Formats: sequence, C-alpha cells, structure tokens
Amino acid sequence: MEQITPQELKARLDRREAPMLLDVREDWETKLCRLPNAMHIPIEEI
Repeated sequence: MEQITPQELKARLDRREAPMLLDVREDWETKLCRLPNAMHIPIEEI
C-alpha cells in the first residue's frame, strides 16, 4: 500500500488521475469531513 501526502493527493487529482483512496479514520472523524470517492474502512477493521 502506498502512502502519499495530502499535497500529492491534490496533485494527482488535479492531473485527473483516479487513485483508490482508502479512508481509515474513525467513524466520528468521517462525520466531521467526508472525502469524496473514498472507501471508508475504519482502521480497527483492517
């Protein structure tokens, strides 16, 4: 699994690349800020 910075993600999205984004934050964190097109699987489930 590749880890990238938020800045690199933005650059890839700006280039219209379609990375698979896995959001491993807690449920309460995703309620604060949702990441469009991300697959949410809490880290404790992995």
